[in-house]
Amino acid sequence: MLGVLCGVIGSLQANEAIKLLLGIGKSMAGRLLMFDALGLKFRELKLRRDPTCPTCGEGVKPENIQLIDYQEFCNVRL
Repeated sequence: MLGVLCGVIGSLQANEAIKLLLGIGKSMAGRLLMFDALGLKFRELKLRRDPTCPTCGEGVKPENIQLIDYQEFCNVRL
């Protein structure tokens, strides 16, 4: 069952990437798609942008976004 679930989600992600690359269809931007594998049901939620979000809020410029060291943040020692 888990392999099938990964295949379904992977196909949905690939389809979304193709739509974005080709500039066709309606993107999932601003929406969240939830999949219930046991009930084989999809649910779509609309999301609102948080104007105070430091990444996607109003007036945020991509060059002002600071990257973090995820290994240090998650306390991972390699």
